[in-house]
Amino acid sequence: MRRAGIQIFSYLLAVQLCLLASWSRAEHGNPLSVVVDYVIDGDSLVVQRNGKEMEVRLWGVDAPEYDQPYSARAKEALKRLTEGQEGTLYVKYRDRYERYVAVLVIDGLTINEELVKDGLSWVYGRYCDELVCQRWELMQAEAKTNRQGLWGGRNPVPPWRWKGIR
Repeated sequence: MRRAGIQIFSYLLAVQLCLLASWSRAEHGNPLSVVVDYVIDGDSLVVQRNGKEMEVRLWGVDAPEYDQPYSARAKEALKRLTEGQEGTLYVKYRDRYERYVAVLVIDGLTINEELVKDGLSWVYGRYCDELVCQRWELMQAEAKTNRQGLWGGRNPVPPWRWKGIR
């Protein structure tokens, strides 16, 4: 029975992936070519563009806080995927801390999405309110079903709740 449920879930995920569009200029603005300088934490990094540093917060996802389980793993995964790499940044807006809130794509991989798929970040429903977020939520559900990353732990607490209880 469980196997049939996983097969159905996988089929529905495949259908959703086919239906949902990838990143487009119309939806996400003009792309900026950047080089990732260093990673701050599991969802923040610093990039270089034309000799200038830009602090970036990955849009639509929220990785564990520094004092949460899986924080170091999320940071290391982000380093492995990005540091020293050239990529394309799709800036959504600047936040109250003057960070660029953006989607980062490197070698065809949407980094924000990879963190969710690998179970190292939550989809941040408060801010992730576009069509692509539905795809990310399906990936998050699959990571949870497969107990990947933080979903392998006991009772993972989303960072936005963690901040309120520590």
